[in-house]
Amino acid sequence: MPSPQKLLAHMLVLKVHELVQPSVPPPGKPCETQVWPPRLLKSHCSLPSIIPSPQSVQAAVS
Repeated sequence: MPSPQKLLAHMLVLKVHELVQPSVPPPGKPCETQVWPPRLLKSHCSLPSIIPSPQSVQAAVS
């Protein structure tokens, strides 16, 4: 059985792939509905520092 860390990392990879899937919009589309303030919109939609890239997550798993 895989270790909890690997399992968690694998789930994170799946979640990241889910987030970067353009064909499946998030429920409620918060990025489109929450237009004001722009600063909040930008941080809410991009989140570059919080969501790791799939490559970095896979490197952590292997």
